[in-house]
Amino acid sequence: MRKIIYIPASILIAIPLLTIFYKIYFAGLSFLPVSLDYIWNIEILISPKQESKYIQLNFPILKSTDDLEVIQSNFDNRSLNLDLEKKSYGNLAKWESENDEGETYDVLQQKPIVYNAKIKLINVDYPIIEKDSSRKYTPKINKYLELNQYSKKELLEANKLIKALSIEDKDKTEKAKYIYYFIHEEILNTLKTLSLEESMLLRKGSSYNKSKLYTLLCRLSGVPTRTIMGIYLDQNQNSEEEDKFKIQYWNEVYLNNRWFPVLTMNEYFGTKPSHYVSLYRNADRISSSFEDSNSNFNYRIYAKQVQANSYNLKEYAKEVKESGTFINLISLYGLPINQQSLYRMILLLPLGGLILSVFRNIIGVPTFGIFTPILLTLFFFESGLAFGLVFFTLIVAFGFFERYILDKLYLLAVPRMSIILTLTVFSLVLFSTFTNSFQLLSGIGINLFPIVITTVFIERFSVMLIEEGSLNTIIAVSGTLFVSITTYLLFLIPNLSIIFFTHPELLLMIVGFLLILGDYKGYRISELIRFKDLVKVKGL
Repeated sequence: MRKIIYIPASILIAIPLLTIFYKIYFAGLSFLPVSLDYIWNIEILISPKQESKYIQLNFPILKSTDDLEVIQSNFDNRSLNLDLEKKSYGNLAKWESENDEGETYDVLQQKPIVYNAKIKLINVDYPIIEKDSSRKYTPKINKYLELNQYSKKELLEANKLIKALSIEDKDKTEKAKYIYYFIHEEILNTLKTLSLEESMLLRKGSSYNKSKLYTLLCRLSGVPTRTIMGIYLDQNQNSEEEDKFKIQYWNEVYLNNRWFPVLTMNEYFGTKPSHYVSLYRNADRISSSFEDSNSNFNYRIYAKQVQANSYNLKEYAKEVKESGTFINLISLYGLPINQQSLYRMILLLPLGGLILSVFRNIIGVPTFGIFTPILLTLFFFESGLAFGLVFFTLIVAFGFFERYILDKLYLLAVPRMSIILTLTVFSLVLFSTFTNSFQLLSGIGINLFPIVITTVFIERFSVMLIEEGSLNTIIAVSGTLFVSITTYLLFLIPNLSIIFFTHPELLLMIVGFLLILGDYKGYRISELIRFKDLVKVKGL
């Protein structure tokens, strides 16, 4: 290899490696954004139960916390004027309407308010709860010791239970544990929600009853406690409505200056599984309306876990920005979101050029031109491989037939190409409509790639067929499809587009490899196979 090629190629290959090394070990950046493998799609439907002149709905929606990341959320009914109350313990959506003719009720019955969210569950490692004998709290915490929402009978029965537990001389951590063991072991689990007084007398209750009772007993014992309203996202749920989930309740106690979860329905004190997702961390304000059978609205939750292979690009962009280095100036994560997806595709094109160079210059695969295989790859990527291959085969055959007829008419080049373009568009519309009606293929996407590529390809295909014959044309078509499909399969490799988007300097490495390929003047593999007898004679 010549030095004039070897030296710059080596430098171009080394620069990206050194840059990535700097990013990871000096700038402290991750090699790739954090993967979001455990994604749940949540759908919450809210609708009134009965017709009413005045309708008021207050319901919680998801909020990012230390154990939950809301990746995306929105309301489908954008025409509705929803007010959102944002608190540290949760987001509460509020909507109200007054209508004399009941039209609002009819509309919401037919199409309820729909809230959609994509969330990632985060597993939190809680420390061991140590002894807590603190006596004073801030006003923010003191409100979780209030008892004014309980009746005199409820307080009387609760004080009897506290006296029977004999925990007056215990510290706050021990009090919280004793009360937990009592409710977990002595209060039987039921599906039916009772009143709090009935739950204490009958020693049974739902998750709502047990969490409310735990809150009451802890507050009477001087332990700040709150009731949590949430969902248990059971991955192995088997029910008639597999994706429908019920509201669950548990607690959080404030010990040693932080909140710890307590699940009286399960054997969890001071910790919880990540699949318990909180909706509202101050459920004493709103939960009664959800458990009351006379509630004026339905609140239905549907959830489904999806196999996602996406990345937290927003978090990585923040990581790059906070690095305080020149990397922030050249990072593509500073671009608008709508441009980022386009660049993730564009950055793969040079890789396609490298693959094409290997096939043409090293292996010796014939193709139509330089960019046609790469454009075909984009065509397959946009429309799907099955649809792309079937459509491309049919449209090229149909196009050649069109060109054959047009040649008999001896038309000028520009009108002839325009006719081919028009017929290609019409064929695409017919083919897409036919496959969609009979659901023969999935993943159909109508865009500019099929139209432009097939129009140009038809023209070149017919010219080559006339000038070089059927055999050479078929070989070139086969080679083009082979290179395009191989490149398409490589583009499907997970993380590939993210790697190039995160480290665009890798394009310099591709240039280095292309310099090396461009200096290659040896035999192609196809030539060695074709002239193998001559190679044996000369001993090459």
